[in-house]
Amino acid sequence: MKDGPAYSEATAADRQVARVGGRRVEVAVGRARAYPGLPSEAPDTRGYYALAVDALAKRGATRVLDVGTGSGNGARILRAAFAEVVAIDPVREAVEFARAHAPDVDVVQGDVATTRAGALADAAVLVDVLGHAKDPRAVLLAVHAKLKSGGLLVVAEPRAYPSQSLRAPARRAFSPRGLTSLLAAMGFDVDEALGDAGPFVAFVAHSAPSVGSAHLAAASRAFEQGDVECALRELDLAAESARPAVRVDALVTLGDVRLALGDGDGAARALLAARSADPDDPRPAAGLARLTLAMGDRAEALELARIASALDPACSATACALAITLSGYGASSESAALRTAAGLSPDDEVLAMAFAQTAADTGARKAAIFAMERTRRYGEQLPAMFHVLLADLLLSEGRRDDAVLEARLAEAVAPGDAEVCALWLRLRGGSAFSRPPPAS
Repeated sequence: MKDGPAYSEATAADRQVARVGGRRVEVAVGRARAYPGLPSEAPDTRGYYALAVDALAKRGATRVLDVGTGSGNGARILRAAFAEVVAIDPVREAVEFARAHAPDVDVVQGDVATTRAGALADAAVLVDVLGHAKDPRAVLLAVHAKLKSGGLLVVAEPRAYPSQSLRAPARRAFSPRGLTSLLAAMGFDVDEALGDAGPFVAFVAHSAPSVGSAHLAAASRAFEQGDVECALRELDLAAESARPAVRVDALVTLGDVRLALGDGDGAARALLAARSADPDDPRPAAGLARLTLAMGDRAEALELARIASALDPACSATACALAITLSGYGASSESAALRTAAGLSPDDEVLAMAFAQTAADTGARKAAIFAMERTRRYGEQLPAMFHVLLADLLLSEGRRDDAVLEARLAEAVAPGDAEVCALWLRLRGGSAFSRPPPAS
Protein backbone atom coordinates (compact mmCIF):
# COMPACT_ATOMS: atom_id res chain seq x y z
CA MET A 1 0.00 0.00 0.00
CA LYS A 2 1.81 3.10 -1.22
CA ASP A 3 -0.44 5.68 0.36
CA GLY A 4 -0.92 5.58 4.11
CA PRO A 5 -4.27 5.86 5.86
CA ALA A 6 -6.01 9.23 6.01
CA TYR A 7 -7.51 10.34 9.32
CA SER A 8 -10.18 12.77 10.41
CA GLU A 9 -11.50 13.59 13.86
CA ALA A 10 -14.40 11.53 15.14
CA THR A 11 -17.01 12.56 17.69
CA ALA A 12 -14.72 12.09 20.72
CA ALA A 13 -11.32 13.66 21.30
CA ASP A 14 -9.57 10.29 21.54
CA ARG A 15 -11.18 8.82 18.43
CA GLN A 16 -10.28 9.15 14.77
CA VAL A 17 -11.89 7.98 11.55
CA ALA A 18 -9.39 6.18 9.33
CA ARG A 19 -9.83 5.68 5.61
CA VAL A 20 -7.63 2.79 4.60
CA GLY A 21 -7.83 0.33 1.72
CA GLY A 22 -11.18 1.73 0.65
CA ARG A 23 -12.66 1.18 4.09
CA ARG A 24 -13.78 3.60 6.77
CA VAL A 25 -12.82 2.47 10.29
CA GLU A 26 -13.14 4.37 13.56
CA VAL A 27 -10.10 3.85 15.80
CA ALA A 28 -9.04 4.81 19.32
CA VAL A 29 -5.98 6.98 19.90
CA GLY A 30 -4.01 5.92 22.96
CA ARG A 31 -1.46 3.58 24.49
CA ALA A 32 -3.15 0.35 23.35
CA ARG A 33 -1.79 0.21 19.79
CA ALA A 34 -0.01 2.34 17.20
CA TYR A 35 -1.74 3.23 13.94
CA PRO A 36 0.47 4.23 10.99
CA GLY A 37 0.86 7.98 10.64
CA LEU A 38 -1.25 8.72 13.74
CA PRO A 39 0.63 10.22 16.73
CA SER A 40 -0.19 8.53 20.04
CA GLU A 41 1.33 7.23 23.27
CA ALA A 42 1.73 3.75 21.78
CA PRO A 43 5.34 2.90 20.87
CA ASP A 44 6.39 2.26 17.30
CA THR A 45 7.30 -1.43 17.36
CA ARG A 46 8.10 -1.96 13.67
CA GLY A 47 11.81 -2.23 14.43
CA TYR A 48 11.18 -5.25 16.63
CA TYR A 49 9.18 -6.92 13.88
CA ALA A 50 12.13 -6.36 11.56
CA LEU A 51 14.37 -8.07 14.12
CA ALA A 52 11.84 -10.90 14.30
CA VAL A 53 11.99 -11.36 10.53
CA ASP A 54 15.77 -11.69 10.62
CA ALA A 55 15.70 -14.12 13.52
CA LEU A 56 12.93 -16.34 12.16
CA ALA A 57 13.97 -16.35 8.50
CA LYS A 58 17.41 -17.75 9.25
CA ARG A 59 15.75 -20.52 11.25
CA GLY A 60 13.51 -21.53 8.35
CA ALA A 61 10.08 -20.40 9.58
CA THR A 62 7.30 -20.20 6.96
CA ARG A 63 4.02 -20.11 8.92
CA VAL A 64 4.01 -17.35 11.56
CA LEU A 65 1.44 -16.14 14.09
CA ASP A 66 1.27 -12.46 15.02
CA VAL A 67 -0.41 -12.49 18.43
CA GLY A 68 -1.94 -9.16 19.41
CA THR A 69 -1.49 -7.72 15.95
CA GLY A 70 -3.11 -4.37 16.73
CA SER A 71 -3.25 -2.23 13.61
CA GLY A 72 -1.42 -4.83 11.50
CA ASN A 73 1.77 -2.78 11.16
CA GLY A 74 3.88 -5.75 12.21
CA ALA A 75 1.83 -8.27 10.28
CA ARG A 76 2.62 -6.43 7.04
CA ILE A 77 6.34 -6.69 7.79
CA LEU A 78 6.04 -10.39 8.57
CA ARG A 79 3.97 -11.11 5.45
CA ALA A 80 6.64 -9.55 3.23
CA ALA A 81 9.05 -12.24 4.46
CA PHE A 82 6.96 -15.34 5.17
CA ALA A 83 4.57 -17.38 3.06
CA GLU A 84 1.77 -17.49 5.61
CA VAL A 85 0.97 -15.08 8.42
CA VAL A 86 -2.03 -15.37 10.74
CA ALA A 87 -2.71 -12.29 12.86
CA ILE A 88 -4.85 -12.50 16.01
CA ASP A 89 -6.37 -9.66 18.02
CA PRO A 90 -9.39 -9.53 20.34
CA VAL A 91 -10.49 -5.96 19.47
CA ARG A 92 -12.95 -5.56 16.59
CA GLU A 93 -11.84 -2.10 15.43
CA ALA A 94 -8.19 -3.16 15.37
CA VAL A 95 -9.09 -6.25 13.34
CA GLU A 96 -11.08 -4.18 10.84
CA PHE A 97 -8.17 -1.79 10.40
CA ALA A 98 -5.60 -4.60 10.12
CA ARG A 99 -7.66 -6.38 7.45
CA ALA A 100 -7.61 -3.24 5.34
CA HIS A 101 -4.02 -2.30 6.17
CA ALA A 102 -2.60 -5.83 5.65
CA PRO A 103 -4.87 -7.43 3.02
CA ASP A 104 -2.50 -10.38 2.38
CA VAL A 105 -2.64 -11.43 6.04
CA ASP A 106 -5.25 -13.74 7.53
CA VAL A 107 -6.55 -11.55 10.37
CA VAL A 108 -8.66 -13.32 13.00
CA GLN A 109 -10.63 -11.66 15.79
CA GLY A 110 -10.53 -13.41 19.14
CA ASP A 111 -8.51 -14.49 22.13
CA VAL A 112 -5.40 -16.53 21.35
CA ALA A 113 -6.50 -19.25 23.78
CA THR A 114 -9.82 -19.92 22.02
CA THR A 115 -9.21 -18.75 18.45
CA ARG A 116 -8.73 -21.37 15.78
CA ALA A 117 -5.61 -20.47 13.82
CA GLY A 118 -5.42 -23.48 11.52
CA ALA A 119 -2.37 -25.73 11.43
CA LEU A 120 0.32 -25.49 14.06
CA ALA A 121 2.74 -22.67 13.36
CA ASP A 122 6.50 -22.66 12.96
CA ALA A 123 6.78 -19.46 14.98
CA ALA A 124 4.87 -16.80 16.86
CA VAL A 125 5.57 -13.12 17.49
CA LEU A 126 4.39 -11.19 20.56
CA VAL A 127 5.30 -7.52 20.64
CA ASP A 128 3.95 -5.25 23.40
CA VAL A 129 1.34 -7.85 24.37
CA LEU A 130 2.24 -9.50 27.69
CA GLY A 131 2.48 -6.17 29.49
CA HIS A 132 -1.19 -5.51 28.67
CA ALA A 133 -2.47 -8.99 29.54
CA LYS A 134 -4.22 -9.54 32.84
CA ASP A 135 -2.74 -13.06 32.90
CA PRO A 136 0.44 -13.29 30.79
CA ARG A 137 0.89 -16.92 31.82
CA ALA A 138 -2.35 -17.85 30.08
CA VAL A 139 -1.29 -16.00 26.92
CA LEU A 140 2.05 -17.80 26.73
CA LEU A 141 0.47 -21.18 27.45
CA ALA A 142 -2.04 -20.61 24.63
CA VAL A 143 0.73 -19.60 22.23
CA HIS A 144 2.74 -22.67 23.23
CA ALA A 145 -0.23 -24.87 22.28
CA LYS A 146 -0.37 -23.34 18.78
CA LEU A 147 3.29 -24.00 17.95
CA LYS A 148 4.92 -27.09 16.52
CA SER A 149 7.28 -28.97 18.82
CA GLY A 150 10.35 -26.78 19.12
CA GLY A 151 8.46 -23.89 17.52
CA LEU A 152 9.97 -20.43 17.77
CA LEU A 153 8.81 -17.40 19.72
CA VAL A 154 9.96 -13.81 19.36
CA VAL A 155 8.79 -11.70 22.28
CA ALA A 156 9.45 -7.99 22.86
CA GLU A 157 8.05 -6.13 25.86
CA PRO A 158 8.67 -2.69 27.41
CA ARG A 159 11.72 -2.67 29.66
CA ALA A 160 11.03 -2.21 33.37
CA TYR A 161 13.01 0.25 35.46
CA PRO A 162 12.41 1.35 39.06
CA SER A 163 11.35 4.92 38.26
CA GLN A 164 8.79 4.00 35.61
CA SER A 165 5.19 5.17 35.72
CA LEU A 166 2.96 2.97 33.57
CA ARG A 167 -0.60 3.92 32.68
CA ALA A 168 -3.59 1.91 31.52
CA PRO A 169 -3.86 -0.28 29.58
CA ALA A 170 -0.19 -1.22 30.23
CA ARG A 171 -0.14 -3.28 33.43
CA ARG A 172 3.54 -4.14 33.68
CA ALA A 173 6.94 -3.93 32.04
CA PHE A 174 9.69 -6.54 32.26
CA SER A 175 13.28 -6.74 33.34
CA PRO A 176 15.40 -9.18 31.30
CA ARG A 177 15.48 -11.51 34.29
CA GLY A 178 11.74 -11.27 34.85
CA LEU A 179 10.80 -11.96 31.24
CA THR A 180 13.24 -14.88 31.00
CA SER A 181 11.77 -16.43 34.15
CA LEU A 182 8.21 -16.05 32.86
CA LEU A 183 9.06 -17.61 29.51
CA ALA A 184 10.85 -20.53 31.16
CA ALA A 185 7.96 -21.16 33.54
CA MET A 186 5.56 -21.38 30.62
CA GLY A 187 7.61 -23.80 28.55
CA PHE A 188 9.98 -21.65 26.49
CA ASP A 189 13.78 -21.81 26.50
CA VAL A 190 15.48 -18.54 25.56
CA ASP A 191 17.98 -18.85 22.71
CA GLU A 192 19.25 -15.29 22.38
CA ALA A 193 18.51 -11.66 23.17
CA LEU A 194 17.52 -9.31 20.35
CA GLY A 195 19.30 -6.01 20.78
CA ASP A 196 21.48 -5.06 23.73
CA ALA A 197 19.60 -1.98 24.91
CA GLY A 198 16.60 0.16 24.16
CA PRO A 199 13.10 0.66 25.52
CA PHE A 200 12.11 -2.99 25.00
CA VAL A 201 13.42 -6.33 26.24
CA ALA A 202 13.38 -8.82 23.35
CA PHE A 203 14.24 -12.51 23.07
CA VAL A 204 14.10 -15.40 20.64
CA ALA A 205 13.00 -18.61 22.36
CA HIS A 206 11.80 -22.06 21.38
CA SER A 207 9.04 -24.19 22.84
CA ALA A 208 10.08 -27.01 25.14
CA PRO A 209 7.99 -29.59 27.00
CA SER A 210 5.80 -27.50 29.30
CA VAL A 211 5.67 -29.98 32.17
CA GLY A 212 3.67 -28.35 34.95
CA SER A 213 3.09 -25.03 33.18
CA ALA A 214 -0.62 -25.74 32.81
CA HIS A 215 -0.86 -26.12 36.60
CA LEU A 216 0.59 -22.63 37.05
CA ALA A 217 -1.97 -21.19 34.65
CA ALA A 218 -4.77 -23.14 36.35
CA ALA A 219 -3.67 -21.77 39.73
CA SER A 220 -3.85 -18.22 38.35
CA ARG A 221 -7.41 -18.85 37.13
CA ALA A 222 -8.40 -20.33 40.48
CA PHE A 223 -7.05 -17.32 42.36
CA GLU A 224 -8.97 -15.02 40.02
CA GLN A 225 -12.15 -16.95 40.86
CA GLY A 226 -11.43 -16.88 44.60
CA ASP A 227 -10.91 -20.65 44.88
CA VAL A 228 -7.81 -20.75 47.07
CA GLU A 229 -7.99 -24.49 47.79
CA CYS A 230 -8.03 -25.32 44.08
CA ALA A 231 -5.15 -22.93 43.48
CA LEU A 232 -3.09 -24.57 46.22
CA ARG A 233 -3.68 -28.01 44.72
CA GLU A 234 -2.53 -26.81 41.32
CA LEU A 235 0.55 -25.15 42.81
CA ASP A 236 1.45 -28.33 44.70
CA LEU A 237 1.33 -30.22 41.39
CA ALA A 238 3.41 -27.55 39.64
CA ALA A 239 5.99 -27.70 42.45
CA GLU A 240 6.65 -31.34 41.50
CA SER A 241 7.51 -30.45 37.88
CA ALA A 242 10.76 -31.67 36.38
CA ARG A 243 11.21 -28.20 34.89
CA PRO A 244 13.16 -26.01 37.37
CA ALA A 245 11.53 -22.71 36.35
CA VAL A 246 8.06 -24.18 36.94
CA ARG A 247 9.06 -25.44 40.38
CA VAL A 248 10.50 -22.08 41.41
CA ASP A 249 7.45 -20.16 40.19
CA ALA A 250 5.13 -22.53 42.02
CA LEU A 251 7.17 -22.50 45.25
CA VAL A 252 7.37 -18.70 45.32
CA THR A 253 3.62 -18.43 44.88
CA LEU A 254 3.01 -21.12 47.49
CA GLY A 255 5.21 -19.20 49.91
CA ASP A 256 3.25 -15.99 49.36
CA VAL A 257 -0.10 -17.74 49.77
CA ARG A 258 0.97 -19.70 52.85
CA LEU A 259 2.18 -16.47 54.43
CA ALA A 260 -1.13 -14.78 53.67
CA LEU A 261 -2.95 -17.72 55.27
CA GLY A 262 -0.86 -17.44 58.43
CA ASP A 263 1.08 -20.66 57.78
CA GLY A 264 4.59 -19.39 58.53
CA ASP A 265 6.18 -22.85 58.54
CA GLY A 266 4.65 -23.73 55.17
CA ALA A 267 5.72 -20.38 53.73
CA ALA A 268 9.29 -20.84 54.97
CA ARG A 269 9.56 -24.34 53.51
CA ALA A 270 8.33 -23.20 50.09
CA LEU A 271 10.46 -20.03 49.91
CA LEU A 272 13.65 -21.72 51.13
CA ALA A 273 13.16 -24.50 48.58
CA ALA A 274 12.67 -21.89 45.84
CA ARG A 275 15.80 -20.02 46.90
CA SER A 276 17.79 -23.25 46.92
CA ALA A 277 16.53 -24.13 43.44
CA ASP A 278 17.52 -20.74 41.99
CA PRO A 279 19.64 -18.46 44.21
CA ASP A 280 19.65 -15.74 41.52
CA ASP A 281 15.88 -15.37 41.44
CA PRO A 282 14.95 -12.31 43.55
CA ARG A 283 11.45 -13.47 44.44
CA PRO A 284 12.32 -16.05 47.13
CA ALA A 285 14.45 -13.50 49.01
CA ALA A 286 11.61 -10.98 48.70
CA GLY A 287 9.15 -13.49 50.13
CA LEU A 288 11.51 -14.39 52.95
CA ALA A 289 11.84 -10.67 53.77
CA ARG A 290 8.08 -10.42 54.22
CA LEU A 291 8.02 -13.62 56.28
CA THR A 292 10.88 -12.42 58.50
CA LEU A 293 9.13 -9.10 59.02
CA ALA A 294 5.97 -10.94 60.08
CA MET A 295 8.08 -12.80 62.65
CA GLY A 296 9.24 -9.46 64.09
CA ASP A 297 12.85 -9.30 62.89
CA ARG A 298 12.79 -5.98 61.03
CA ALA A 299 16.56 -5.69 60.56
CA GLU A 300 16.92 -9.15 59.00
CA ALA A 301 13.85 -8.51 56.84
CA LEU A 302 15.36 -5.31 55.49
CA GLU A 303 18.61 -7.11 54.69
CA LEU A 304 16.75 -9.81 52.75
CA ALA A 305 14.75 -7.17 50.89
CA ARG A 306 17.96 -5.41 49.92
CA ILE A 307 19.43 -8.69 48.68
CA ALA A 308 16.33 -9.21 46.53
CA SER A 309 16.49 -5.66 45.22
CA ALA A 310 20.16 -6.07 44.28
CA LEU A 311 19.26 -9.17 42.24
CA ASP A 312 16.58 -7.28 40.28
CA PRO A 313 15.57 -3.75 41.32
CA ALA A 314 12.88 -3.67 38.60
CA CYS A 315 11.02 -6.72 39.95
CA SER A 316 7.69 -5.72 41.48
CA ALA A 317 7.98 -8.42 44.17
CA THR A 318 11.32 -7.03 45.37
CA ALA A 319 10.00 -3.46 45.30
CA CYS A 320 7.01 -4.49 47.42
CA ALA A 321 9.21 -6.30 49.93
CA LEU A 322 11.53 -3.32 50.25
CA ALA A 323 8.60 -0.95 50.76
CA ILE A 324 7.05 -3.14 53.46
CA THR A 325 10.30 -3.60 55.36
CA LEU A 326 10.98 0.15 55.27
CA SER A 327 7.69 0.87 57.02
CA GLY A 328 9.39 1.50 60.36
CA TYR A 329 12.19 3.69 59.03
CA GLY A 330 10.32 6.94 58.41
CA ALA A 331 7.37 7.97 56.26
CA SER A 332 9.44 9.52 53.49
CA SER A 333 11.54 6.36 52.96
CA GLU A 334 8.42 4.17 52.99
CA SER A 335 6.60 6.50 50.60
CA ALA A 336 9.47 6.50 48.10
CA ALA A 337 9.68 2.69 48.15
CA LEU A 338 5.92 2.33 47.77
CA ARG A 339 5.96 4.79 44.86
CA THR A 340 8.43 2.50 43.09
CA ALA A 341 6.36 -0.60 43.83
CA ALA A 342 3.12 1.03 42.68
CA GLY A 343 4.82 2.23 39.49
CA LEU A 344 5.93 -1.32 38.68
CA SER A 345 2.43 -2.73 39.33
CA PRO A 346 0.04 0.15 38.60
CA ASP A 347 -3.05 -2.07 38.47
CA ASP A 348 -2.54 -3.33 42.05
CA GLU A 349 -5.10 -1.52 44.21
CA VAL A 350 -3.46 -2.63 47.47
CA LEU A 351 -0.18 -1.00 46.49
CA ALA A 352 -1.96 2.09 45.23
CA MET A 353 -3.78 2.48 48.55
CA ALA A 354 -0.63 1.90 50.59
CA PHE A 355 1.31 4.48 48.60
CA ALA A 356 -1.57 6.95 48.71
CA GLN A 357 -1.80 6.72 52.48
CA THR A 358 1.93 7.22 53.07
CA ALA A 359 2.17 9.94 50.43
CA ALA A 360 -0.74 11.80 52.01
CA ASP A 361 0.96 11.52 55.40
CA THR A 362 3.98 13.33 53.96
CA GLY A 363 1.81 16.02 52.33
CA ALA A 364 2.01 14.64 48.79
CA ARG A 365 -1.75 14.41 48.26
CA LYS A 366 -1.64 15.10 44.52
CA ALA A 367 0.77 12.21 44.00
CA ALA A 368 -1.51 10.00 46.10
CA ILE A 369 -4.54 10.94 44.00
CA PHE A 370 -2.63 10.36 40.76
CA ALA A 371 -1.65 6.83 41.82
CA MET A 372 -5.18 5.88 42.80
CA GLU A 373 -6.82 7.41 39.74
CA ARG A 374 -4.27 5.57 37.60
CA THR A 375 -5.37 2.29 39.18
CA ARG A 376 -9.05 3.11 38.59
CA ARG A 377 -8.43 3.32 34.83
CA TYR A 378 -7.88 -0.43 34.61
CA GLY A 379 -11.61 -0.94 35.11
CA GLU A 380 -11.31 -3.60 37.80
CA GLN A 381 -13.83 -4.09 40.61
CA LEU A 382 -12.31 -2.14 43.51
CA PRO A 383 -13.08 -2.48 47.24
CA ALA A 384 -15.19 0.13 48.97
CA MET A 385 -12.25 1.34 51.07
CA PHE A 386 -10.36 2.24 47.89
CA HIS A 387 -13.15 4.62 46.92
CA VAL A 388 -13.41 5.95 50.48
CA LEU A 389 -9.70 6.78 50.65
CA LEU A 390 -9.71 8.38 47.21
CA ALA A 391 -12.82 10.39 48.09
CA ASP A 392 -11.15 11.77 51.22
CA LEU A 393 -8.06 12.74 49.25
CA LEU A 394 -10.16 14.44 46.58
CA LEU A 395 -12.15 16.26 49.23
CA SER A 396 -8.94 17.53 50.83
CA GLU A 397 -7.95 18.98 47.46
CA GLY A 398 -11.30 20.75 47.02
CA ARG A 399 -12.61 18.30 44.39
CA ARG A 400 -15.95 17.68 46.07
CA ASP A 401 -17.89 16.58 42.98
CA ASP A 402 -15.26 13.92 42.23
CA ALA A 403 -15.35 12.86 45.89
CA VAL A 404 -19.12 12.42 45.69
CA LEU A 405 -18.67 10.16 42.67
CA GLU A 406 -16.24 7.99 44.64
CA ALA A 407 -18.72 7.87 47.53
CA ARG A 408 -21.43 6.61 45.18
CA LEU A 409 -19.05 3.91 43.89
CA ALA A 410 -18.16 2.90 47.45
CA GLU A 411 -21.84 2.65 48.37
CA ALA A 412 -22.54 0.52 45.31
CA VAL A 413 -19.87 -1.94 46.45
CA ALA A 414 -20.74 -1.93 50.17
CA PRO A 415 -24.15 -0.38 50.89
CA GLY A 416 -24.63 0.44 54.55
CA ASP A 417 -20.93 0.02 55.40
CA ALA A 418 -19.95 2.15 58.41
CA GLU A 419 -16.94 3.69 56.64
CA VAL A 420 -19.07 4.60 53.64
CA CYS A 421 -21.71 6.20 55.87
CA ALA A 422 -18.98 8.16 57.67
CA LEU A 423 -17.72 9.36 54.30
CA TRP A 424 -21.15 10.76 53.44
CA LEU A 425 -21.10 12.60 56.76
CA ARG A 426 -17.76 14.16 55.91
CA LEU A 427 -19.06 15.17 52.50
CA ARG A 428 -21.98 16.87 54.23
CA GLY A 429 -19.58 18.76 56.44
CA GLY A 430 -20.42 16.76 59.54
CA SER A 431 -24.18 17.43 59.47
CA ALA A 432 -26.82 14.76 60.10
CA PHE A 433 -26.44 11.78 57.81
CA SER A 434 -27.92 12.59 54.44
CA ARG A 435 -26.96 11.33 51.04
CA PRO A 436 -27.03 13.47 47.93
CA PRO A 437 -29.83 12.52 45.53
CA PRO A 438 -29.14 9.52 43.27
CA ALA A 439 -27.25 10.19 40.06
CA SER A 440 -29.54 10.56 37.09
